[in-house]
Amino acid sequence: MAKDFICIATGNGVANLPVLLDLAKPEDKIHWLASPQATEQEWIKHPHQILWDRGFRNQDVLRGMAHAHDIHRGLSKQIDKVSDEVILVSNGGTKPMQIALITGRNGSLYMIESKRSQIMSGGGGSIRKELDARAHNIRAAGT
Repeated sequence: MAKDFICIATGNGVANLPVLLDLAKPEDKIHWLASPQATEQEWIKHPHQILWDRGFRNQDVLRGMAHAHDIHRGLSKQIDKVSDEVILVSNGGTKPMQIALITGRNGSLYMIESKRSQIMSGGGGSIRKELDARAHNIRAAGT
């Protein structure tokens, strides 16, 4: 049975390849999660081509993954389309992105985004509550 591998695109184009080349088979599907920067700078182009040359024809790209909550939301939509066996490759992206990748659609994601000065609480792939976190004075947490 084919497996689904979900990877975060990274500036170090080969970071995801050791896991994919070791565990994936050509009949498996590779899902690339790409931030706007990854899309603009074509971070997926090189690893995609390496895999293509080795027979991996089933690759897709989920674009617009700028923040961890984008990944959480985007992955929630994508994960319904994948097989029963999903392998999350956490070699690329930032730590919050990796956490979002791991929590997937059923987990909860709590994070502070400094640009927005808010805590985002997401579960089930949706943002459920935004809380003011200015000056580390968090008044409430949870859902």
